[in-house]
Amino acid sequence: MQLHQYYQQNRAQRIEPFLTFATQSMHYNIVLCYLMNPDDNDNNDTIFNTVAELLLSVACPEQWKEVPSSLRHQEIQQAAALSLSFRDDVKTLRTLLQYPKKES
Repeated sequence: MQLHQYYQQNRAQRIEPFLTFATQSMHYNIVLCYLMNPDDNDNNDTIFNTVAELLLSVACPEQWKEVPSSLRHQEIQQAAALSLSFRDDVKTLRTLLQYPKKES
């Protein structure tokens, strides 16, 4: 089974509650933000990949751990290409995050 299929299989149980939490946090004035290293540029791909990694590690942690770090970017791109719901979830979570803040 491919990574995006594991994601789909676990989405309702693991991802939907996670996105509900992120949505509700805004309602209660809890801010979620993305902290960037001072050396990182404001690259949308960096944020997309970080949010995608987070969602994959929540939805299918065992399978994600098996992916070598050198192949993770490629696996994220493949999962995004093959799964509309994965892409939508990444976009939703990115929208719920406050603008990236640089670490000092």
